[in-house]
Amino acid sequence: MKKTHTNVFAVFIFFTFFTLFLGIQVQAASEEYKVRINESTVQFTMSPIMEKGTLLIPIREVCEIFGYKVNWNASAKSVTCTKNDKSIFVKINDKNAKVNNKNITLTLPVSIIKGRIYAPSMLVSEALDLKISVLKKDRTVCFTSKNSSSVSVSGENNFLSAGSNLIVSLIEKNDKPNSNKAIESADRLLKNKNYLGAIQSYEKILKSISSVKNPKEYAHVMNNMGFSYVELACLINKEENSLKAISIFEEVLNKIKDKRFSLERANAYTGIGNAYVILIKIRDTEVNSMKCIAALDEALKLYDKEKNPLDCSYAELLKSVCFSNAASLKDPNQNLSKAYKSIINSLNYFKGDKKSKQYVEILKNKGVILLNNFFNTNKIDEVKLSLTDFEEALKYNDINKYPDDYAQIQFYKGIAHQFLAEMQSPMENFEKATKYFNESLSFYTIDQSPSGYAHIQNQLGLIFLQLSSYLDFDENIDKAFKAFDESSKIYTVDQYPMAYAQLQSDYGVTYNRVADYKNDKDYYDKSLKAFDNSLKIYNAKKHSEQYIKILIEMGKTYHSKSVSFKDKDIAFSAVKCYEEALELCPKDNNPVYYAYCRANLSSTLVHLAGLNVDPLTNAKKAIDICKESSEFFTSDSFPEYYASLKINSGNAYQILSGIENHEENLLKSINEYKECLNIFTMDIFPDNFASTYKKLGDAYLSLSGIKNNEENKRLALNCYNESLKVYTDKTSKKYIEVMDKKKLAEQ
Repeated sequence: MKKTHTNVFAVFIFFTFFTLFLGIQVQAASEEYKVRINESTVQFTMSPIMEKGTLLIPIREVCEIFGYKVNWNASAKSVTCTKNDKSIFVKINDKNAKVNNKNITLTLPVSIIKGRIYAPSMLVSEALDLKISVLKKDRTVCFTSKNSSSVSVSGENNFLSAGSNLIVSLIEKNDKPNSNKAIESADRLLKNKNYLGAIQSYEKILKSISSVKNPKEYAHVMNNMGFSYVELACLINKEENSLKAISIFEEVLNKIKDKRFSLERANAYTGIGNAYVILIKIRDTEVNSMKCIAALDEALKLYDKEKNPLDCSYAELLKSVCFSNAASLKDPNQNLSKAYKSIINSLNYFKGDKKSKQYVEILKNKGVILLNNFFNTNKIDEVKLSLTDFEEALKYNDINKYPDDYAQIQFYKGIAHQFLAEMQSPMENFEKATKYFNESLSFYTIDQSPSGYAHIQNQLGLIFLQLSSYLDFDENIDKAFKAFDESSKIYTVDQYPMAYAQLQSDYGVTYNRVADYKNDKDYYDKSLKAFDNSLKIYNAKKHSEQYIKILIEMGKTYHSKSVSFKDKDIAFSAVKCYEEALELCPKDNNPVYYAYCRANLSSTLVHLAGLNVDPLTNAKKAIDICKESSEFFTSDSFPEYYASLKINSGNAYQILSGIENHEENLLKSINEYKECLNIFTMDIFPDNFASTYKKLGDAYLSLSGIKNNEENKRLALNCYNESLKVYTDKTSKKYIEVMDKKKLAEQ
């Protein structure tokens, strides 16, 4: 008996199609086109065609795929399509049509071609709220849903950003050919991604068989019809189609209880788990995750481990996805540990061809789990091991075999090197990350995969933003904005609200960087506005990780603005952001964001102390926070963050030296600055190098008033000269400040 698996996931992407009719035939157009719905390839029984420069779409097939009921009035030669309160009405050989009772005029009349009714694409676009584009080179029509509520994740073009949820493509499993030719034909339609055609064929077959007389055939047909709906749920109407699939699988379990059909029952349980993986991303994540795991555990009890190793592998693969999704909601350490255990089980069960898509998927998702786990363990080895998995997957895949997987893996490699750049060899790793993102773009073009294209452009923007800290600030910031602008062409608030919110956050960070560089109030305001746009989309409970991150970045903008304009009220706004973020991310639940937030809070406390706002308390509190955070952000794991903590504590000791233990605290500040200069070198961090030497010079200059006057002035002078190696613009504020201090040291 042949069982056909399907496609399932959990991140972002899109779309869908339909079949049949009778009437008067006209001459068929010569150009037929393939179809992609929401970035996934599907097969139509009747293809879209191009006639006289106008794209014609088969009405029944498209409308039924999107959940419309289609009625043909033979006497009036008219078609009415309805779904809830929506309607479409057309007549053969007529340019006039009605969409939701609104009259529209078509470019060509509706016609019958090869027994099927075709209409210009403008009708489908208007009625189904679709963007329709044509890839002439590939002879492909791309349907993209404008309403993200109807869009699910695509089975072919999925992405995983750092910290987001896993995705997986389900694999086909071929057993012996079915002796029932009708079933075999329907299975072939499913395998060829003609989901609507498969469903209609299965429904027809069910009229001639029963669960009592033909239990094995009945279970097979029902299961594969359920898988067809799962496939459709990955494209369109995700909740509606997922629930249809679950009801079908549950009917199999209710009617087929004989132990002889344990494989068919196991497949039904797997199908239920499959459908819940999709529902997890829609609503009730925790509840649906539990249902998903329960169903998959039942499947694993029923599968014969020796006879059905690929099925066991597949069920464990789904479990890993489910646990990874749950990790984004609660208990990340525990759930990611379970996800990793499941993916290892999946790998151990797998006994098939390593060149198969399933094996590639297992390795790919294992690597992604490791990347996600890095956020909780802070172990660089997690990132390196993920790269090993990605490279292993590429041994069995190339851009011609499974282009979608190839492009995804290149993207993940870019993410891994982006992480590594924060810890070691930044320029080398940024270069590799950029290379792999661009390689991924060879598949994810704006026409073929708009959301994939937008996602990669967003990541490239972040790469250029990070590079701006190392070299060519203006050039890299300009590249960052251009990449974000490319992403914003796709990521609009209406179609991709979550991606739009993330993009707005990235704009906010970039505006803040420019504001700091130019000391420009308008850019600070633009930054805060962008963050506010994000918080209008994100919910603190539902999107806690994103919400926390934006609060921290918003706090950093308030901090920077306060520093620039010496406004303590603005600094209080920064503290408020950090405190709200800390309430949402307890240390045990999210150690990375907890430490990051506390580190930034220390900067603002030092700043407030410098503004003479409770200086003793704020300086001491900042020092304590820096000591705590440096246990997480070590010089080995996060050298740049570690050095920034040393700067903060050095600044705090400087302030304390003016209140108590003058010499002791100055010496402590000097030690902190010296330590961070092991990391802030002139070749990699020129600005930080210069500013730290300036601070160190100030500390020596202050110390010269207590002891070793000449020696400490000489040391201060050396520090100022080091700083001037970077501050070469004689008209700049920084150059003038250092020169003024240098004159004092020379006295």
